[in-house]
Amino acid sequence: MQNNIISIIGGDIRHIYLANLLIDKVKEIKVFGLNHVKLDSRITKCDNVLEAINKVDIVIGPIPFSTNNTTLKASLYNKDIYIEELFMSMTNKQKLISSNFSEDVLGMAINYKINIIDLNNINEFAILNAIATAEGAIKEAIEVSDINLHGSEVLVLGFGRCAKVLADKLNGIRAKVSVAARKKEDLAYIEAYGYTPLDLKQMDVLLDKYDFIFNSIPTLILNEGMLCKLKKDCSIIDIASSPGGVDFYAAEKLDIKAILSLGIPGKVSPKTSAKIMWKVINDL
Repeated sequence: MQNNIISIIGGDIRHIYLANLLIDKVKEIKVFGLNHVKLDSRITKCDNVLEAINKVDIVIGPIPFSTNNTTLKASLYNKDIYIEELFMSMTNKQKLISSNFSEDVLGMAINYKINIIDLNNINEFAILNAIATAEGAIKEAIEVSDINLHGSEVLVLGFGRCAKVLADKLNGIRAKVSVAARKKEDLAYIEAYGYTPLDLKQMDVLLDKYDFIFNSIPTLILNEGMLCKLKKDCSIIDIASSPGGVDFYAAEKLDIKAILSLGIPGKVSPKTSAKIMWKVINDL
């Protein structure tokens, strides 16, 4: 990596930490769409996409790459950075590293012959990022509710990478953890870990017992019918990819606290997240 020129385009505070981290590790680091006082003065600050990708080996994009399939996510920049402009400007020898690419964006990348690396497809990145996601979800739950997680009845929906780490951390603070999943193998593991296993197809009969529900499934699970069965003071934290697995309109109508919490690692632990990004990118 020492001979590479890397450009970071768009992003959030974790990308500031990443840019600063890369100064002594690569030949040159360039940024566009990152305006922040913490940005090291030795970093090349670019005024447009063309300047940002000129003679660059690797482009690092935001996480998620986009929320609207048109522009890059750039929370520290007050103008739009268009995906098509970036793709039109890149060559097929350059690598674009980011995550959470939609099908529409992937289709566009194929048309422009863009060499994409999705960090979410790398298990090491997804698992290490799950730690920050779990901690952030717990933080959200503590802030939104007026009861302790300790001793509370807690339901985790799904048993993927984030859900596994989350269930473990909830168990560590002595919440009474139930986990709902579809696969028999997952349900067996859930029981083996000491949690209460629930079949997703049958969980509706028990929903009224939970004080907190954490959803990690990116399809609609908690529809209006399900929400009607919850305690009125139940708090829902949805960490699934947008649009999440909760009918938020129905939750608001029923006066149930429900939060869609996206991009948690970049919010709660940006410095650690930057180190994880670099560790994974450096091993590619």
